[in-house]
Amino acid sequence: MNYEQYYQEMKKRLSDEEIAESALIPADLSEVERAESETAFQKLRFERLAQMTPAQKIYADLLQLRFQLEDYVSNPNFDPAKDFPSYLKSYIHIFRKNNKQFAADMDVHVSRLSRLLKGKEMPNIELMYRLELYSGELIPAILWWKLLSKKQEFEIQRNHEQRQLARARIKNAFSQSA
Repeated sequence: MNYEQYYQEMKKRLSDEEIAESALIPADLSEVERAESETAFQKLRFERLAQMTPAQKIYADLLQLRFQLEDYVSNPNFDPAKDFPSYLKSYIHIFRKNNKQFAADMDVHVSRLSRLLKGKEMPNIELMYRLELYSGELIPAILWWKLLSKKQEFEIQRNHEQRQLARARIKNAFSQSA
């Protein structure tokens, strides 16, 4: 159904004013018109971005990171490139601070922050609370926890070597056949 047919169908039930208020009917544009429209929109978008205050930019970037985190943790697939260190790097970058400044703000030793960023150390719950508070509670601690849990869940499901080592240390394990 093309847009004209759609409009005629709606006109049977609604007035023009009601249609205008309730529906967005895209225009049929030629390629040249579409390109001009996209260029104009992009220009307007960059003008608006240039007018944003630093706090507004941080707020927008934090919301974007939150939505990315929410989307990733709700997805059943695990991606090693989307681990805690990678999101923490993005988080720090949003505030336009270096690691030393960020560590001081968070009351974390800079060497511990370095280990966290390299994946050599796992964060504790207290750090996740601090990350939540540092973002003005835009990114909740539970979201950081779910991100960390996603990696742990993947490792538990795939680490057969550790499971075999654990099996060798167990005596008198329960068996249904006994």
